Amino acid sequence: MSTIKSSDEHLTLNADGSSKDIKFQANGVEKASISSAGAFTSTTIDATKLTGNLPAISGASLTGLPADATKAPLANPTFTGTVSKSGSSSGTAKIFKTASDASEIYLYIGTGATKFRKQDDSANTFEILPDGRGKSQFTAKVWCNFDGTGTAAIRDSHNVSSITDNGTGDFTVTFSNNMGNTNYCASIGNYRSTGDTGIGGSNIMAIAVGSIRFETVRDASTKMNPNFCNLLVFGD
Repeated sequence: MSTIKSSDEHLTLNADGSSKDIKFQANGVEKASISSAGAFTSTTIDATKLTGNLPAISGASLTGLPADATKAPLANPTFTGTVSKSGSSSGTAKIFKTASDASEIYLYIGTGATKFRKQDDSANTFEILPDGRGKSQFTAKVWCNFDGTGTAAIRDSHNVSSITDNGTGDFTVTFSNNMGNTNYCASIGNYRSTGDTGIGGSNIMAIAVGSIRFETVRDASTKMNPNFCNLLVFGD
């Protein structure tokens, strides 16, 4: 038999029998209940009346969280969403941290390039292509450091596929990816060969979208093969 009783300080509501709930009704309509397992449920909870610290809550049991990621702060968050345009899905974007590198925040785009632009601007200010190259008016499209003595050899480079030695002090650098046009800006610097007392210089001989040919000279006249030659290219 279910009972309501009181002692010195406690009011006891007892639902007698196995798996029986204590139910709270208003005008014959259930508003809340306490199950035999101790779970409390309610049709509404006034959050403004809650005070104090909440107990530990398992996230696995939470449902109906807001979609806005700013309302769900996490220690190491990964926010994933579908990037779309005109209603068609075009890739998956993720913002996340890693346990091994918690000081860095990563941006991942699953398909195509990662593009950045100013709000309401039709032109991209910066792009990171799938092959890792950065495209902008402030990043070098090509750079190369090579040894011009003997057989020309690349020490290190970016967006360079090969170097052709056309003869003494005459080189062609071929790009891995073409420039947008031939109106780019190229800068060439070289160090004179060991023991050479001349002053090193360079002259551009031919410019193409996929390569540049130049000569390295001593005192602006005699060609020479420099120990160190540097090429830097900016443009579209």
